[in-house]
Amino acid sequence: MNYNTVIFDLDGTLLDTLDDLADSLDHTLKEVGAPALTRAQVRRYVGNGMARLIELALPGGRDDPRYDRTL
Repeated sequence: MNYNTVIFDLDGTLLDTLDDLADSLDHTLKEVGAPALTRAQVRRYVGNGMARLIELALPGGRDDPRYDRTL
């Protein structure tokens, strides 16, 4: 069998990008005046897409008035 495409799941599989994700999220949260998260919190929140990450990161979730701006 010949393949012309190979897909790698780099994040969390071949590369540990948690620190980069946590730094980016903290920067974003700071920009909207939301509290920072711990690395452990970010670890629990990643893996279900950006919208879910922001929902979990903001105190009011999707109902937080900063949700759209943050996303």
